Amino acid sequence: MPARATLEHTNVDEILRCRHMWLARTGDAIYWVVFDKDGADVNLIDRRWCEDLAQIVTELERVRDAQAIVLWSAKKRSFIAGADVAVLLYELRTPEETATATRSLQALFDRIERLRPLTVAALGGVCLGGGFEMALACRRRVALASPSVKCGLPEVKLGICPGAGGTVRLVRLLGVVDALPLLVSGRILTGEKAIEAGIVDDLLPVSDYEFFNAVHAHVREILSAPAHYQPKRRMGFRKWLLHHTFIGRWMLYRYTMRQLSREVTGNLSAPFVIVDTILRSCVYAPQKALDAEAEALIKLGTSREATALQTVFVNNKNAKHKALTLAAPFGERSQDFPQYTAVIGAGEMGRGIAYLLSFSGIPVYLKDIYYRCLSDAKTTIHRLYEDAVFSRRKTLAEAKTNIQLMTTGVAPDDVKNAEFIVESVPEKLLDKHRAFAELEKVARPNAIIATNTSSQSIRTLTAKMKTPHRVVGLHFGNPAHKVPCVEVVRGKQTSDEAVAAACHVALKLGKVPVVCGDGEGFVVNRVLFRYLLEGCQLAEEIGSMEAVDKALADFGMLCLPGVQLDLLGFELVLVVCGVLHYAYHDRYPSPRLIEQFVDIGLNGKRQGGGFYTYDGAKKSVNPAISSFLAGPGFSKPSKEAGMERCIFGMINEAAYVLQDSMVESAAELDVLMVNFSGFAPMKGGPLYYADCLGLRFVVQRLEALQQTWGERFHPCPLLRTMAERGDRFYPGHPLGEEPTGPIVLKGVRPTLGEVTVWVSVLGLGLAMLWRWR
Repeated sequence: MPARATLEHTNVDEILRCRHMWLARTGDAIYWVVFDKDGADVNLIDRRWCEDLAQIVTELERVRDAQAIVLWSAKKRSFIAGADVAVLLYELRTPEETATATRSLQALFDRIERLRPLTVAALGGVCLGGGFEMALACRRRVALASPSVKCGLPEVKLGICPGAGGTVRLVRLLGVVDALPLLVSGRILTGEKAIEAGIVDDLLPVSDYEFFNAVHAHVREILSAPAHYQPKRRMGFRKWLLHHTFIGRWMLYRYTMRQLSREVTGNLSAPFVIVDTILRSCVYAPQKALDAEAEALIKLGTSREATALQTVFVNNKNAKHKALTLAAPFGERSQDFPQYTAVIGAGEMGRGIAYLLSFSGIPVYLKDIYYRCLSDAKTTIHRLYEDAVFSRRKTLAEAKTNIQLMTTGVAPDDVKNAEFIVESVPEKLLDKHRAFAELEKVARPNAIIATNTSSQSIRTLTAKMKTPHRVVGLHFGNPAHKVPCVEVVRGKQTSDEAVAAACHVALKLGKVPVVCGDGEGFVVNRVLFRYLLEGCQLAEEIGSMEAVDKALADFGMLCLPGVQLDLLGFELVLVVCGVLHYAYHDRYPSPRLIEQFVDIGLNGKRQGGGFYTYDGAKKSVNPAISSFLAGPGFSKPSKEAGMERCIFGMINEAAYVLQDSMVESAAELDVLMVNFSGFAPMKGGPLYYADCLGLRFVVQRLEALQQTWGERFHPCPLLRTMAERGDRFYPGHPLGEEPTGPIVLKGVRPTLGEVTVWVSVLGLGLAMLWRWR
């Protein structure tokens, strides 16, 4: 039963009702502010929501009999999920608009903080960003003991900082030493971890249905205690020293900035601005600290990187909404689908998919023709479950239950009970045809067959099948349990039911499915391999893959050519390159360097090493490949020119993909490239980045690269046409303000009191020296 129904069926008097929230009172003078955003599944902060909250707070400031005020959500599994990112992106487009919105929200939460009665935030679900900033303005925070509870301030992931008092109140609650890591990383904590961190006061181990009564009883218990307000946390001497002395803050500032310089890539400004703001303002008076926070948000809010990261967020949200719409007819008909699944092939990808299915509570049969491969797969899957237990994503009992959902074997007859089958045999056309022929014989007639192929088209794979309508592409990233996005490939004969089933399963696995058209390499590998092959060519010219990877990491790329090629395995790379070269010719030249590596027995990370050798999590340059790099006749390009070749090659191929109608929009392609292929998130995706550069400039640079490096850089006709017309891939979409230079950080300064103490001590010391003299 929803939380709101529980409240309405209690003895409460409604005081005031607004569009997105309402105010009620129980008989014991406890007032309940109930958030229930109209027409939405979750509560989000926007302008109208703030207006409603201001009315509620005004009414609460008038009442005189209130013993306590509880902030409550009528949405199941959600308190307040933060600000509506679409509002940040489309409505707050200038520093002036950002300043007005920030200061008004700060003032509103400040009024909540100054309310006379005890204020309690009852967190029954997701409480992020502005929602958690409001919870910090309350004197107590209680949470439901449920996996649905998530707390944190993840604004840094959108390229901004908290702007409604979150930095000020979190530092005041925890101290600067404990607050700084949460703000800089944007970590989202479960209820248990929030208790450990000290940002939530109490955890109520009850069901969602009983949460209202438990909160009500808990508030009455707090009121009956002699001192019911939030007790101050004790700060150890080391933390006190780092917080309250200039030397301590200066040391913490230098150390944190040095760490961020090593870890943050892509010229991200937000983490550095957050550190600078917090360590400068943590000793300010509250209002001055709020002004410093607002100044930081205004500085970041309309920047190009913040606009790009918010675009990525909105694109992901839209892609998930579209997938839910596609899967809705299938889900309504069969919510329990699939009750039993099968994965054919226990290689690296097959075992990853089997783990993901069992982890999600779906029974799975993992089949392979080799017992040794099945044994290795079970070892790998058990290790993944151990990691899940260690990281608290599963309890030990849950992990044991989920492992029992997976069975293994070599018998094809055990596949016949599966409703959904994932084919993941090696990337060889003959092996694929054999697998599909066997599946047609043993699988039930209405079973959906999904192929995890990464290069062969659905048309080619189903050429010899009698029932090609039930085959759909379901391309997972590597590793399958970490990559948040999947390609759902619709073949020419694929039925709508198969596409809906694939989207339904992907959503059940926690993935964002993007439907794309059929063709060799689909979308991801067409664009990704254009980038990987250019990086490989650059490494041969420069004489170092490590230098290529570092340049692209500095740009912000999460997928680095050397590391990714090693992960894929060189034999698979050659197979995929062969398919792409046959389909798209000169845009995918044969990778001579990779062929030489295979000839001497190297196959990437799996066997013999590749561009790097691996010792656990550590990697180092492989000395066996030095003789193959920087051969005679190569002129070494500059770092900027080499990076330009990789990135502009991706942009050009992405335009070809859009021209071929492989995806419906530039936004969907960017979703795939950012989430699946590790394109720099702070650039928004290859096509969004092209808009930021200007399509005319992109075409000019491609033409220059074509003259120097050949026809693989020939500008896509669609790209050239759009440049001539002055069109954009994202028409009317904000691109953020062009940076005029690096953001200036003010650094840590001593307070007037600290300067006074130093001057006094220095004067006293000089006086004593003079007297002794």
